[in-house]
Amino acid sequence: MPTFLEAYDSARLPIRAATDQIRAAVQGRRRFVLSASPGSGKTTLAPLLIRHLLDEDGAAGRILIAQPRRVAVRSAAKYVASILGERPGERVGWTMRGDRIVSAKTRIEFTTTGTLLRRLIANPDLPGVDALLLDEVHERHLDSDLALAFALDIADMRGDLLIGVMSATADVKRFHALLASSAKADAIEVSGKQYPLDVIWTPAAESLDQRGASKTLINHMANTAAQAFAKHGSTLVFAPSIRDVEQVAALVRERGIPTYQLHSGVDAREQDQALSARGERVIVATDIAETSLTVPGVHCVVDSGLARAPRFDVSREAAQLVTIHESRSSAVQRAGRAHRTGPGTVYRCFRETDFARMSEFAAPEIDSADLTEATLLAHAWDSPTQLRLPSPFPAPALARAEQTLGRLGALKEGEITDAGRQLASVPLDPRAAHALLLASAWSGRENDVARIVAAMSGYAQTRATDIEAAAKAAPKQDVARLAHIASEFSESYAGRADLPTIAREDLPGVVVGLAFPGRIARRREGAEGRYVRYLSAAGTGLSVEASSPLASDQWIAAADVLNTGGETKVLLGAALNPKWARQIGAGMLSETIEVELAGGRLRARALQKIGAIPVGDSAAEVPIEEARQVLADAVRNRGLALFNPGRAAEDLIRRARYISGRDPSWPELSNEQLASHIDELVGGAWPKLLAGAPLREVDLVTGLKTIIGWDKVAQIDQFIPTSIQLPSGNRARVTFDSERGPTVRVKLQETFGFKEVPRVLGEPLTFELLSPAGRPLAITSDLETFFNETYAQVRAEMRGRYPKHPWPEDPWSAQATRKTNARLR
Repeated sequence: MPTFLEAYDSARLPIRAATDQIRAAVQGRRRFVLSASPGSGKTTLAPLLIRHLLDEDGAAGRILIAQPRRVAVRSAAKYVASILGERPGERVGWTMRGDRIVSAKTRIEFTTTGTLLRRLIANPDLPGVDALLLDEVHERHLDSDLALAFALDIADMRGDLLIGVMSATADVKRFHALLASSAKADAIEVSGKQYPLDVIWTPAAESLDQRGASKTLINHMANTAAQAFAKHGSTLVFAPSIRDVEQVAALVRERGIPTYQLHSGVDAREQDQALSARGERVIVATDIAETSLTVPGVHCVVDSGLARAPRFDVSREAAQLVTIHESRSSAVQRAGRAHRTGPGTVYRCFRETDFARMSEFAAPEIDSADLTEATLLAHAWDSPTQLRLPSPFPAPALARAEQTLGRLGALKEGEITDAGRQLASVPLDPRAAHALLLASAWSGRENDVARIVAAMSGYAQTRATDIEAAAKAAPKQDVARLAHIASEFSESYAGRADLPTIAREDLPGVVVGLAFPGRIARRREGAEGRYVRYLSAAGTGLSVEASSPLASDQWIAAADVLNTGGETKVLLGAALNPKWARQIGAGMLSETIEVELAGGRLRARALQKIGAIPVGDSAAEVPIEEARQVLADAVRNRGLALFNPGRAAEDLIRRARYISGRDPSWPELSNEQLASHIDELVGGAWPKLLAGAPLREVDLVTGLKTIIGWDKVAQIDQFIPTSIQLPSGNRARVTFDSERGPTVRVKLQETFGFKEVPRVLGEPLTFELLSPAGRPLAITSDLETFFNETYAQVRAEMRGRYPKHPWPEDPWSAQATRKTNARLR
């Protein structure tokens, strides 16, 4: 069997040009960034050299190489084992969730970044490991970013641990700066031999539609792949999603062309066939074949120009994969597969101008993915804000994730709980893990719970909206894996004391409710149509198709929802027993006092809610603070009218407002100002109002005088008298008109000879002159002009209508009176 060094030397790949640089980094225990083009040997040969160099130094542990994808882990491990002349599991092996091929002889171990994270949480000092290499960091997967941050902390504690990051098109400066933040670090770049590449631009008429890759693009890719195969032989086709891969592959295969698929859903045997098949063929792949896998015999690539990326949907509390335009670095990587070992051709199914507009690198997942699990792991490690990440956690997304973890009991006041640490050790989304462990402990039905969790996690391929029906389609291997997790962790997670018992028929709703307490929902009353409406604990309105089995239930728990056409539709859910809604939602149970004005009185009710869902109410005492706010808002909107004020209060506020309009030192007594002085306005009436007395019992005159200020109140009568003396000897009340200001309504005959008319704040009073019957004849603020110019016309019209009353030709010399002619004689 060849040694590690002999195996390394046997392969004539570009990585050998960096041998001395890698040697210097390893022997100096310096961290390093290794950037090399696809096919250069960084993933498969660099570990052999590093293993040899560490052995020379007497290191007896393993090298760990972490990759984002399971397919790539398995492929790389098998290839390295093959050049050592061995089967996997001897000196080279792999570890992934549910798949571990290692032995006591293993010195090089490939693993997924997700598995590595759990391993680091369980054993932070990484015992038995000499070097940790993180591959494909340029793809900026969330697990990779997090693993790098954890690795840096470990390396600071363990000076003997070698840390390296490897990539095809890494942002070298960014990663080098991270590695060099607390120790020396090298930047190693390997340039592979550049063979000619013929770029053919062949855009489809339409690339994207609402569902992702358009049917037009799928057909165009299949046609292009067939033409490329006929001209160039073996062709690698990049499609964005698994569904797209399957569709393109089916269309190509219909033409009699040997066709294989490469994606995460393809089993190991099919993967091996795609990678090792002899003869000309077409391989249709997701971006898994971009840098992680070497596909031999390919000199032609067809690139869709599209990729899949996570986008967090707040309503679903989950990230969903969406189809987007790829980055330029991704397009270069894909094209690089065509001219790795000789001249090649790439057919780009987009325009050259589209290529120029592409972003340089793919956006990091941390900016758009569901951060719940990553946040939990970050708290289990240290603190999300303290980690040395290539990009920090976005603050809004981090807060959202921490809120979710708080509802699960994994975080409390920003600190991880014992339950949270247990969840962090379970290789499952925290929400699903919480439901799996608690429901299993409460029911003792691990297999039933596992089936429901499998359906809830999307493992069951079904269109059923009722999760119990969907659970029947859950794959057996997933159910077995989840049931094993439940049997291992549930008892310690739930504790032993006073475990509730779940009836079999309640189990689906309890499992979903435990995972998504914010999606516990209660049916809303009202008209029904195509949808039945529910209100969720999170405050979101949910819609259930009226034809769904869920539509008849008063309470449900939604496992998956989708925003579409203005509706948040329940895609998958379960009926929920109201008793369990209260128990699961106990952490969201609240009682609030709501105060309202009804019938001129303050009334209060105590409302119990699970989140936003009302579950009960009762009469309650009116609390002063809430009453103060409600009454202030009412005054702000309606003014004093809500108190049914008497004449004295209305007269006072009108006079004071008139003065303030001419003297800024006086309070304006606007509704806003009255609301801001609600305590002074109500005064001593608060106890009566809180006890249910009507608002009319408030002494508004005293309240207004308090707000105005008693020193100013004393001046009001001086500035604006409440009445004036008329020439007739009577007194007339001064009122306030909203437009005319201080106004006196008086019969015309009482103003004969009225030359010395009082003024208010320097302005003349307005007179509304009335007929003997009390009907308006004229409005004037200038009696002299009225009597000299207008009176004669009024006299001519009125003397015949009211002959019993005096209408002298000369009003200035006539006696002012309210008497008739007969009584004047």
